Amino acid sequence: MSETTETTKFPLLGEGNYGEWAIQMEAELIRKELWEVMTIETSPPTDATEMEAAVWLEAEKAKRLMTKMVKARAEMVLRVSAGQLVHLVSRDPMECWATLTQVHRAYGFATRLAMRRCFHRAVC
Repeated sequence: MSETTETTKFPLLGEGNYGEWAIQMEAELIRKELWEVMTIETSPPTDATEMEAAVWLEAEKAKRLMTKMVKARAEMVLRVSAGQLVHLVSRDPMECWATLTQVHRAYGFATRLAMRRCFHRAVC
């Protein structure tokens, strides 16, 4: 398979478009064969202690190719607005993805609507 350098255009990640951005970013990373560094598909052994599971997870993280990790993080950095760069401080793209998910999932439309209702009713 020949390596492609073309890039799909989609809006940068901002305050209100995380859902669409995440889907498009995932597709772009898959297309560039970089998604494998964003996830760990297997689970630790079921009989592992908490400490053994933590060691197993660190070993799985270490197996990922550093060059692909650097490329995946670079793709993410290039696809966010300047105000979102603060969430991409980790060198590990999997941690960056998790941070963006945590930050933006809590600020979706439904959450804002629920908070607005709570505010206007003065009861939560």
